[in-house]
Amino acid sequence: MSDNLAEQAGSAIIWKAIQLVGVKGLSIGRLLVLAVILAPEDWGLVAIGAVTTELLVALTDVGINDAIIQRKKVEDRHYDTAFTVGIIRGLLITAVVFVLAPSIASLFNEPDATPVIRVLAFRPFVDALASARVIELTRTLKFRPLTFIKVPAALIETAGIFIVLVLPAFLIESLFAIGLAATLGVWALVIGAFAGSFSGVILSYRLAPYRPRFSLAGFRELFSFGKWVFATRAMRNAGQFGLRAVVSRYLGAEDLGRFYLAQKITVLPNDLVSEVVRGVAFPVLSRVQESRSRTSRVFKATLTAMLALLVPIYATLFVLAGPIVRQVLPDSYAGLTIVIQILAVDGIIDLLTDALKPMLRGQGRPRTDFFFTAVRTLLLIGLAFALTDAFGLAGAAWAWLIAEAVISVLAVIIALQVLKRPFEGMARVVAVIFLSAGLGATLGWLVTDFFGGVAGLVLGALISLVGGLAVLLALDRLRDFGLIRDFSKAFPQIARKIGLGDPEI
Repeated sequence: MSDNLAEQAGSAIIWKAIQLVGVKGLSIGRLLVLAVILAPEDWGLVAIGAVTTELLVALTDVGINDAIIQRKKVEDRHYDTAFTVGIIRGLLITAVVFVLAPSIASLFNEPDATPVIRVLAFRPFVDALASARVIELTRTLKFRPLTFIKVPAALIETAGIFIVLVLPAFLIESLFAIGLAATLGVWALVIGAFAGSFSGVILSYRLAPYRPRFSLAGFRELFSFGKWVFATRAMRNAGQFGLRAVVSRYLGAEDLGRFYLAQKITVLPNDLVSEVVRGVAFPVLSRVQESRSRTSRVFKATLTAMLALLVPIYATLFVLAGPIVRQVLPDSYAGLTIVIQILAVDGIIDLLTDALKPMLRGQGRPRTDFFFTAVRTLLLIGLAFALTDAFGLAGAAWAWLIAEAVISVLAVIIALQVLKRPFEGMARVVAVIFLSAGLGATLGWLVTDFFGGVAGLVLGALISLVGGLAVLLALDRLRDFGLIRDFSKAFPQIARKIGLGDPEI
């Protein structure tokens, strides 16, 4: 990897990390506060509205943005095409969802969801108004400006209004959001969602200036790549839609709300870490796609970094799921322990495909990514019907886990075919990662059990995470498992920034 690209990758990961820590940190705080205030049924209504708009966003996403990121040369007409397609999509989704809202609510067996669905139908159109030049920030690894778009947008969404855009107002706005949630219930979540969207649009033009122009001049050449991205996202969201529809019809809106919250909690660690790595890996892999050895190095470093950071987090979540449900969530969420534990295991299993997908898209193989997603969706919906009816929310979680496990096996097979020795030397690294995470999680559980209460839970979680990572680094230093060395080879500039040495490439 050239010094220039390594330098950009190093800076990109740092700013992507800051962006995700800010956004997901606010999301965690918002989830925990609103979980206490809002009833499970409120979350269920929002889940129905959200999954409906997300499905239609996917069904109309022809992959224009990813096609632009993947291209070596981009012209103004490509950005104009992206903006025009986005506006058309937004209007189409708004109209379709608004008209079909009663039928969608009936499908989920929850007629009270109709007004929520209709209001949320306008959010994709608002999001489409953002500057098309934001795509260029991702393509060129300029994540610093993106950080100043995403984090304030999440801050405003948490606050529940969008008229204040500065950090010192966070406390006042958060208190307002809490009071709003107590009086308006589900509509507080809806208002917060639109607040985040509007502020994101405003900031996008400030940090990525663009003069909107309507044109489809670049549509045909972009669609040749984007059609598979479109199909993949549509299929993935169809799986989410199908699973939530099954849960709602069999178990009702309250249990759907519980399942939705459990998913939100367990997906946050994966979003926080894997989006940092994948968000940078895709544009990097697009730029080294002609070198099989470089692609393999980046893939290996991506997978290693994600395992090292996420396995300790999910191990902690698994062992502390019970205390989290008892100490943090209200009694209406009782019974979520096993669901969170199953989804935590799924989070670990999912890491292999999370690392493989940006490589497939970066190499111009979106068709293979679609194959993974199609198999997963068909398995997920089929298993959901059988297991949710028999085992309730735990059955829905098991359906998710089994589908991901099958896809991970396929991912190993594909990686061996398209990469050059992608897993060479990784057996010892993976073993020591799981050993370190297990030791840290065990210690964290003992501390939590000994002290008890919320304070004991927080202390136990910190000891579990810090202890697991400390053991991992110590073992790597002592026995040279190659974890730090592999990461440094793929991203030498990052290694220099954080003091891991200056390896030969």
